[in-house]
Amino acid sequence: MIQNLPNNQNPILFFVSRLFILGGMVLVFSFTFLGLGMFISRFLFGVDLFSNPHLMNEMRTNIQVLRTMQLSQSLSAFGGFLLPALYFPRSFGMPAVSFLKANYVGNIFSWFWVPVLYLIATPFIGWTVELNEEFQLPESWSILEAKLRAAENAALELTKAFISNENGSSIAITILVTAIIPAIAEEFLFRGALLQLMFYCFKNRHVSIWIGAILFSAFHGQFYGFLPRMLLGVCLGYLVMAFGSIWPAVLFHLLNNALVTLNVFYKWDEIGPDIFHSNFVFPWYINAISFMLLAAALYQLTCIWKKRVYPNGE
Repeated sequence: MIQNLPNNQNPILFFVSRLFILGGMVLVFSFTFLGLGMFISRFLFGVDLFSNPHLMNEMRTNIQVLRTMQLSQSLSAFGGFLLPALYFPRSFGMPAVSFLKANYVGNIFSWFWVPVLYLIATPFIGWTVELNEEFQLPESWSILEAKLRAAENAALELTKAFISNENGSSIAITILVTAIIPAIAEEFLFRGALLQLMFYCFKNRHVSIWIGAILFSAFHGQFYGFLPRMLLGVCLGYLVMAFGSIWPAVLFHLLNNALVTLNVFYKWDEIGPDIFHSNFVFPWYINAISFMLLAAALYQLTCIWKKRVYPNGE
């Protein structure tokens, strides 16, 4: 990693300029590849979302519409997230794999941390879901709040339709589209390009991880899911920092998305045990223990990073 900014530039100005470059690439590439997917789908599946976007509401009953959405979303994730992340390190004059921490897959110890951290964090993050959903804006903003909740409810129903197996969709393809591709693409962008940019500019790992998590959550545009997604981003950031590899974070992200997908696809959230239901919350003492264990785990990950970077205790 390069230690100093080019020509001793101001780190904030340098960060903002590079953020505009990265954000511009994400915006342009996302719409370009989304449009490409919709264009190809006209010939592959006979679905024209350009002239009839309301066809998206037929995902539960029309497998061709679902295939169109799967192809379009996959290409958008690939082109809009992964390609900018891979191209961005050129602005630093560095190879993509080393800048993004993708040149080291980790070891057994780092992979072991993934399910452990996930189990530790799940109860507390689940409690923040309820806390975030109960948040209310001031009464003078009631119209805005109603619109936000309506938009997020509509997005939730669209997501469930996207994952649902009611139209005969394949679980393998669904996992690929909703878990594997997003996990790789989003991690390379947020914990790869963006987080490494902040490490590079500001040097403070903890501030960078928390700001990166806030940006990660804000990017998804779900106000009433902001807190749990931010905490998810924090866990992912500390994994990357501790082990110097993006792949444990990719696995953590994949595990989270895959479990959510399986829950909806097989209707565990409707017919399964209570713990799989979307409104399930652990008892307060479990959430308290989860919070303490999570804080201890993040501290331990920081210690792992310090031992890795400063083996002589500097």
